[in-house]
Amino acid sequence: MRPLSRQLGIKNLTLLKPMSSGLHIGSQTYLNAFPSATDISTALENGWNESDSPNGRGPPAIVFRLSQMEAKLRSAYDYTNKGKFIDALRLFHCILLTIPLIMVDSWSKVDEVEELIEVTREYVLGLKIELSRKETKDNNI
Repeated sequence: MRPLSRQLGIKNLTLLKPMSSGLHIGSQTYLNAFPSATDISTALENGWNESDSPNGRGPPAIVFRLSQMEAKLRSAYDYTNKGKFIDALRLFHCILLTIPLIMVDSWSKVDEVEELIEVTREYVLGLKIELSRKETKDNNI
């Protein structure tokens, strides 16, 4: 929890539980060694090949990718343009909750992630203001 709190300012990890559980399940595989033995759990590695050292560990296979977050961002834009603000807000929240769980391989990608955070944060704020404005307007009528 300390790294998430120190680096990203995350204090409440309960919102990340469904995402992190999905990440854990998606990055594991189970091997059946013998018919009567229990299954062996092992982590999937990203970029593994036969020439790698048998004792060395590669980076984990990641379920969430930056390209997926960009696709969700486009979908959230579409919902916003169609006036489906609640659906757009749900997608923007999903993006924000997934960002701490993605892994990037270059500094240019880090810059893209930071830009994604800024854009998403601004849309969440704007959509919350708009939904609150509509709710207040409906209550005054």
